[in-house]
Amino acid sequence: MGHTEIQSDRLRAWKGKGWQKHSFFVLLRYALHISEELPQSISTTEWGEIYTIAQEQNVMGVLFAAIRRMPAALQPPHALYLMWYAEAERIAQANELANEEAKRWTEVFAGMGARTCVLKGQGNALLYTEDGIRTPGDLDIYVEGGQEQVMQLLEGLHLEGRVCEHHFHVDGKGGIPVEVHFKASQGSLNPRFNRRVQKWMMDELRTTVSAKDFYIPTPRFNRVMQLSHMQHHFVADGVSLRQLIDYYFVLKSEKCPDMEQEMKWLGLNHFGQAVMHVMRTVFWLDKEHLPVHPNRQRGKVLLDAVMQKGSFGKYHAVSFDDWPFIARNIRHTLVLIYYCWLFPNEYSIIWSNYWKNFYKKHHVRRA
Repeated sequence: MGHTEIQSDRLRAWKGKGWQKHSFFVLLRYALHISEELPQSISTTEWGEIYTIAQEQNVMGVLFAAIRRMPAALQPPHALYLMWYAEAERIAQANELANEEAKRWTEVFAGMGARTCVLKGQGNALLYTEDGIRTPGDLDIYVEGGQEQVMQLLEGLHLEGRVCEHHFHVDGKGGIPVEVHFKASQGSLNPRFNRRVQKWMMDELRTTVSAKDFYIPTPRFNRVMQLSHMQHHFVADGVSLRQLIDYYFVLKSEKCPDMEQEMKWLGLNHFGQAVMHVMRTVFWLDKEHLPVHPNRQRGKVLLDAVMQKGSFGKYHAVSFDDWPFIARNIRHTLVLIYYCWLFPNEYSIIWSNYWKNFYKKHHVRRA
């Protein structure tokens, strides 16, 4: 049986009893210290399934935090335990390297008189209940001053890389990809809302927080920026549980005033309602930490898409890579129209696939 059939069978089984009741989610809540509940027993087959999901969702280190705390009788088979342990150790070491890079780049730009702020990743990792369990990705560091000034600083460092629409990409030490941002985020695909989001984020980034060996944004900034980031990726690439766990810790870090009207003005209220449903049903987050009210219908669509596609859409149950280019784009446009009905603020995502395939190819230049 191939990966597609296995995943399809798994989806049918889960949908019959609800995502949040599956052993994987019980273990996830246990790992994050949300609940002390554990499954009564987990079969060898189920452990293999949980391992696969953890890989797909980039939460191997998080789930192993649960395994370490579990009674020995409930832990996975020894061979699987050892594989998982090795991966968790690799993730812990990768976090150390990423933190060192965040510190190094902060010091480099500070020496040039530039204010910086580490976005998402390693800043989020500081919020987790345990060190070194979050799977690190790119190191995103915002440098104040705008594109022209930031590029001048980078030219003075004699770096080789490529310029994208909102950052400069370079390979850091230890093979860690580094994105030096002159804009905080991609923002919204809707031009009207994008102008608002970009201005809002730039205003908020005037205030940062000193954390460990680098600076991070305020929780208020993260509530908007990371929601906007997930919305941007939702249709084009997919959203993973790692991103949702990050956002859970962002929201949990402090009680949140009602931001419904502000999120609506920024074009984030509909997608925000979907995310808040996941925060309530999967992570059991109290309402006092939610910036907008949850919406069950939108939330179910989001969670189903997350669990089917995995990290950035890499594990979708059906592969369309072999389809002709036109067929792929027609199918993707129909998907976008469906999501636009649920998330109408991003109406311009209908052309996002064409922007992704054509515009970016001709506007990404080498530095």
